[in-house]
Amino acid sequence: MLEQGATAYREQPGLAPAVTLARAFVAAMAVTILLAATGGTRHVDADLIAYGVLAAVLGFGARWWTAGAGALILWLYYDGFLVGRHGELVWQGNIDAWRLGVITACAAGGLLVGRVCRFVDATASDR
Repeated sequence: MLEQGATAYREQPGLAPAVTLARAFVAAMAVTILLAATGGTRHVDADLIAYGVLAAVLGFGARWWTAGAGALILWLYYDGFLVGRHGELVWQGNIDAWRLGVITACAAGGLLVGRVCRFVDATASDR
């Protein structure tokens, strides 16, 4: 029971930031290796779809700022190893802004779906 004037600790939704960022690094590395092994460096649009799906999955269980940081990590792997092919990060203008925006939007979409699911679950358990 809380004393008068004390505030209750409010748990933050989503996984711990370190867990989310570690998942982003490991998943990006695994997807990059898989796509590069299957000839993904020639099909960067299909690779962008794969990274978008991965960003949405990672965003589902993340907090808002770790979803954005995870999207940035995914874009760095995508740009450096699939577009740049040799780990070279090169800003190519509007197309890279578009790619970063797609991955970030997918992470935000996954985050939104995750928040709605947690809200519905909490509301249903209160009944």
